[in-house]
Amino acid sequence: MVVAARSATGATSRSSSVQRFQVLFFVAAAWNAGGAALGLLFLQPLSKLAWPGTTLFDDPISVQFAMMVFGLIGVLGLGYFLVALDPSRNRGLVLTAAIGKPIVLAIGIYFSWGGSFSPRVSRGGTELAARAPTPRAHAAQLGAAA
Repeated sequence: MVVAARSATGATSRSSSVQRFQVLFFVAAAWNAGGAALGLLFLQPLSKLAWPGTTLFDDPISVQFAMMVFGLIGVLGLGYFLVALDPSRNRGLVLTAAIGKPIVLAIGIYFSWGGSFSPRVSRGGTELAARAPTPRAHAAQLGAAA
């Protein structure tokens, strides 16, 4: 009888934990789906907001890259939705997200500290990533041009 009470208590706490994760993954799915939809539908205004004075749409590779990123964000939202439906069956997707998020964060930090988040876009047009200026050099260029 005591064993049954413990297992019932353990099952209750486990289902409570699963429900919390389900809510988290439903929120993540909605966040990613909304972000992907906004990014795909309003790419030009968002690019002007993120990089004022740039020519993102003059460079088809940058546009293609941005659309691929927003498409991937939408697919990850679908994965989060599947996890939210049944977390125990989709542990592989949870592991993929847990590995992928830090990698994407590290790449973002690398590019934001090393130059620009979109290294192909510069103030006067497009440049190759190898020639993209660092933030200090870019600030110096803007100061010299004024």
